Amino acid sequence: GEKYRKTAGQILLRFEVQEGCIVLPKSTNPQHMAENLEIFDFALTPEDMAQIAALPPFGGSGHDPDQLDF
Repeated sequence: GEKYRKTAGQILLRFEVQEGCIVLPKSTNPQHMAENLEIFDFALTPEDMAQIAALPPFGGSGHDPDQLDF
């Protein structure tokens, strides 16, 4: 997330939005809820999109944010 100055969670939410997915993040933490709304002021590059898409699934769905290195 350092490249975009965003959290790993924000990067993955942005990835899903750019893929055209309907994203329903679950959080009761007010800070996380605010962060979830801050994904529309940047776009991932095609290279970063491909890198995330290549990650193995995490827990049966989604990707492991700890495996991101940008």
